[in-house]
Amino acid sequence: MGLFRRRGKDLETEGIPGTARVVALEVIQHWGDDDSADDPGGPFADLGIGNIPYRMEIEVTLDDGRPPYTVRGKFKVPAKHDLADVGRLVPMRADPDDPNRVWLDWKTLDVVGGDPVLDAARRATQPEGLYENFPDASRKAMVDGWVSAARQGAMSRDAFDQAIEGAVSGGILTPADAEAARAALG
Repeated sequence: MGLFRRRGKDLETEGIPGTARVVALEVIQHWGDDDSADDPGGPFADLGIGNIPYRMEIEVTLDDGRPPYTVRGKFKVPAKHDLADVGRLVPMRADPDDPNRVWLDWKTLDVVGGDPVLDAARRATQPEGLYENFPDASRKAMVDGWVSAARQGAMSRDAFDQAIEGAVSGGILTPADAEAARAALG
């Protein structure tokens, strides 16, 4: 499906946010109508440079609460993202006028770091009561240290956000703790 009426930049700011789960995929040898080229992604794809064209089926779950639905189409995927495993979750946005037109948000996936599927698996294997057993004073010292480092320029905002999200996915902070930390930074 990709983008026909709206460009990706429009969907980046105006699209309905959600998550796409890769259901099926196959590498396309060439992006155009003739799928018969010999080097998908170009000569540097093995080095994680460039984009690889895929024909994909994705299950879309939008944050607005509508039921999940399926989209099939051609998508360019940055070569550094390994889509070998079906089930991969990718942040995305859908066109409000036509929710079948979607934009996969690879930049957000890079910022969030990691793979949401693997992160969920890690959370499922964490010991019960991890949050409750982590000392409040240690949690406060950790967050205060990140806030101080970010205020003094020793930590970028992206690194701060990644640290906060890592602590949330690791079960050490709650989403409310994360919001409080972000508010403390301003």
